Amino acid sequence: MSLARFYGKTPYKLLDPYIGEIARYLITHWLHQPALLLETCRLISQEPAEFISGTLIHTLPLLFASCNSVVVDKIAQSLGLFPSKLFLDFSKEILTQVFLLPEKTQTDNALAFILQIMPTPGSINAQTLVRSCTAELLGTFVFLLGSEDPKKVNEVCSQCYLPSITS
Repeated sequence: MSLARFYGKTPYKLLDPYIGEIARYLITHWLHQPALLLETCRLISQEPAEFISGTLIHTLPLLFASCNSVVVDKIAQSLGLFPSKLFLDFSKEILTQVFLLPEKTQTDNALAFILQIMPTPGSINAQTLVRSCTAELLGTFVFLLGSEDPKKVNEVCSQCYLPSITS
């Protein structure tokens, strides 16, 4: 609190540049250390549901890519949503993370996980998922290819199997 006062900011504004990393850490440890989330929310004067909802764009891609169904279910339950709704609302961000996984087997497992949480598993396939946001995905990958960060460019370039899912 004194650091926030020193900079003339609220605790939230002080943490805001790092909120993605903070949220990913808090949410992945939520089941085993729920006090971390509660104390952080108390510090930044937010309700846990408000914090969770406001950081979904940062947390869901990691959770879906790692097939963390327990935490995805807990988030869905706390927000009164279905896991499939969470995916559909953030499909571009989630699929981007899934296709940037280092191994093809990880990507295949994550796609299988996503297909299983859909309301009627088996009624859609990976191609249908990708086609639902092809333009956004391609735009994101083109943007990453133009990045000045060589690590980001290499991530996209190394995913040779990406085109096979869209054909």
